[in-house]
Amino acid sequence: MIQPAAPDIFAYTDYRIFIKDFFAYMKSIKPYFSYQFFADKAGFKAKSFVHKVINGERSLSQNSLFNIARALNLKGREIHFFEALVHFNESKNAEEREYYYSRMLETEPKCTGARLRKNQYSYFSRWYHSVVRELVTLISFDDDYKKLAAAVNPPITTKEAKESVELLLELGLIGKNEKSGRYEQTDVYITTRDTVQAVAVNRYQRETMQLALQSHRTTNRNDRDFSTVTVGISEKGFERIRSELKDFRSFIGRIVAEDNPADRIYQCNFQLFPVSNSHTVRKGKKS
Repeated sequence: MIQPAAPDIFAYTDYRIFIKDFFAYMKSIKPYFSYQFFADKAGFKAKSFVHKVINGERSLSQNSLFNIARALNLKGREIHFFEALVHFNESKNAEEREYYYSRMLETEPKCTGARLRKNQYSYFSRWYHSVVRELVTLISFDDDYKKLAAAVNPPITTKEAKESVELLLELGLIGKNEKSGRYEQTDVYITTRDTVQAVAVNRYQRETMQLALQSHRTTNRNDRDFSTVTVGISEKGFERIRSELKDFRSFIGRIVAEDNPADRIYQCNFQLFPVSNSHTVRKGKKS
């Protein structure tokens, strides 16, 4: 009979699922392994503690975190990853989640898969990478990264421009035409773990909203279009508008596909968010 492989902490983005899988693995190879045995190994008096952690009823403190790590047979880099993972899962705001997720990426073993995940996260987490990907096909900069950086609005640094091109090349999102020497976009799409996108896209969206604010102050009105509307709607109305926005984004994609050649890069943002608390409408005759 082939013995099952122990769960790899570096493959997880939820520490509770890892503990659950570890427990199931130990139970499969050591039938005597129980919550009481696990609790004793971790130095906890109550066997229910681990069960409550797995079910999301209890959280891990800094001390209990390391006790659990010892009971999970984690060592060295694995403990640092587990610590960052716990804080990542317990974080209450986007900034904290980004910080601890970056710690997780830094702690992963230096292998091809880990480097790819870090590069994917880097691509989604900075607004200018998608701009550079479009720009390198529009302008001939002959690897003059100062020229490329200045073409971005607002300008980025020469170092950021060079690192962005290197990142796009490593991810296979652009390639260099051997005959013309020009960069071209590829048909490669980034497929990441949902966690990567959730964390990085939050940062990307905040950055592009800041770009919109800056553009509102600095860009000529004839070169931009800003509009706002405040409305009172129901949950049903909200879902209908959200659906229409999704369809409209697809419509914009079709316009872009037919609009050739492009001569400028635009950022198009949509925001629909509450500016009041939810209130139940009272039913009855109008006075």
